[in-house]
Amino acid sequence: MEEAEARNKYDRARLSSTQLSTYFTGSMEFWDIEREVRRRAAAASGDPRGADAVPEPRVVGGYGETPGFTYRPHLENLIAHGAPPTSLLRRLVLR
Repeated sequence: MEEAEARNKYDRARLSSTQLSTYFTGSMEFWDIEREVRRRAAAASGDPRGADAVPEPRVVGGYGETPGFTYRPHLENLIAHGAPPTSLLRRLVLR
């Protein structure tokens, strides 16, 4: 990262400290939606483990392979809805 870019990020974080917690909260909500989509895909895939084929990640978002789940279509589905609040996005994606 260039020094000017790092300085700008530091200033933005210092002046609008709630921005960082908002990013973190949003990321956690996205990973929670992803986990549920993975569980549903695994259950629908016919894998004998069903939803249990999705392990508890060791790191946030670190699920690895999931039967019946492909990451790119999942992301495209999320992006297709624009930028609604994550509570609404959850309802749209998980109907």
